[in-house]
This record gives sequence, C-alpha cells and structure tokens, in this order.
Amino acid sequence: MRADGTDERLLREVNERHGTDFRIRREFPATVNSGALLVEGSDGERILKWVATPRSLQAQRNAQRVTRALAAKGYPVPKYEHVEPYGDGGYVLMTKLPGEPAEFREHALAQTERVLRLNALQYRAGVLTSTWPAEIVRGVREGGDGYCHPEAMRAQSPRAAALLDTLQQLGAENAAAGGPTDGVVHKDLNPGNVLAVGAHVTGVVDWENSTSGDPAYDVAYLWFCIYDHEDCRGPLWRHLLGVAEPSTIALYAAHIIIGFVSGAIAHDPEWIDRRLDAAPRALADIAALGIGVDARQRSAPRFPE
Repeated sequence: MRADGTDERLLREVNERHGTDFRIRREFPATVNSGALLVEGSDGERILKWVATPRSLQAQRNAQRVTRALAAKGYPVPKYEHVEPYGDGGYVLMTKLPGEPAEFREHALAQTERVLRLNALQYRAGVLTSTWPAEIVRGVREGGDGYCHPEAMRAQSPRAAALLDTLQQLGAENAAAGGPTDGVVHKDLNPGNVLAVGAHVTGVVDWENSTSGDPAYDVAYLWFCIYDHEDCRGPLWRHLLGVAEPSTIALYAAHIIIGFVSGAIAHDPEWIDRRLDAAPRALADIAALGIGVDARQRSAPRFPE
C-alpha cells in the first residue's frame, strides 16, 4: 500500500459512498498513474482500481460499456459496478473473477482453444465509436497511442532502427487493409490478462484499452506475445489465417511488433532481446503469405493521407 495513506483514504470514501464495509487485503503491482487493490467485505471480494487522470477515468467508463456488451453474450468478464470520479481522476469497483494469470504452457492447447472461442464472441459486439483501422495505421506511423513508441526504437540501436524501418514500410504498404470495424478489440490480450484455473480459462480482465474494430487483432497480439510457445503459436496462426486476409495480418503485426519492442525499450529492458529475436521469425511467417517485408529494397514508407 502507498505509504502516504492514499489507499486508506480512497477506501474510506468508497465505503461511505456505497454503504460498503470493504477492507484492504492486498495491493497489486501498480502501473503508471494507476493502481489496484484486492478488497473484501460482507459482499465478498472486489477489485478496487484508482486512476489519476480524467482520460484514464473515461477509459474505465468505456471498459464498463464494453464489458456489459460482452457479458450479454456470455463472455466471462468482471462487472464494473461503480466507475466514479475521485480527486483528479477516479476509481473503479469491480467483481473479481476466479483464477490466476494463464501461463499457456502446461495447458497450452486447451487454454488457446478457449481463448479463440471467446474471441468469436467479440464479433459484432462493439459499442464504442470506431476509428478502425486508422488508429492502427496512425500508431505504426507516429505512435502517440500509449502503445507504439517508434522514437524509442529509432534511438535504441541500429538493429531496432532497421526493424522499425521494415515495420513502418509494412504498415504503409498495407494501410488500406483492415477487417470488421464493429467488433470488440481488447488490444492487450497477453497471458497476464487471461485468467485460468488449471486448463479452464475463467475470464479476461483489464478492458480499459479496448476499442471497436476487428477481433482478429487480439489473436495476432497473443500470437506474437507468446511467439516462443510453439504449441500455442501454431493454433493461433492457423486461426488467424482463417479470419483475416494476409494484408490485414501484416498491418496488425506491424503495429503489434512495434508495440512490443518499443514497450520493452521504454518499460522492460530485460525483454528487449527476446522481442527483437522473435520479430524476424514472425516477419518470415508473414513473408510466406506473399507479403513483402524487406524495407532495404524499397523507398521510405509513404502512408496514405
């Protein structure tokens, strides 16, 4: 817990506003400008998140809308019971799903199959205004989406800069691609956000980055995220080929790889080499679909206006 007593003050405010008797059980690792607590009271366990900015609070309100739509289709998601302003930002009180983060190792095939079945529920479930695929193209071209940081790759090393050239060229040449625009896209479908009890996936959490667009993006995201897990990579790739065109996969991969590599540079340096090593192998998979991926043989990328 934060040493300045901020967590306790927030919890007192929550209990006063909602007539609850929650107490703090433990704190979850915090991200920038946010944090989360596991709290417990006579109504059971809840997750209490706090966010520091109005923009982050709006993202939580969007997550509330998205998860309501998904829950109506039978998708296991937390219920965002309260999303309220507090201080300069706000807080979220939500139900806690059972399970721990999936590892996609011991139960790789069963967990992967379940995630793909859940992904099918995301189609035609979008409730937010769609800017798809423009938001993906923009992220590849210039970043600024909180996920892609092209400037970090450019400055990190010649290897990372050369990869960025390739990925931006790939994005520019496939900028007109893109699948459905009316589905739900989680945009951060990593194993830490997939909960499981043994082989059984119990739900997906952390929907504040979600948008309306093509759910195939989430499959591509998980495919690269766990690229080293061969037992999972194959089924995810085969599924992706069945739901998206090669040019669409190429565009999504450009955004996703820039995000993972630049994110490692900015936040998790110990992951840099692993992401850089996976990128050429992933690009080889895309090249096998007939998509050009060698930026050295072409002019500088030109994105559509």
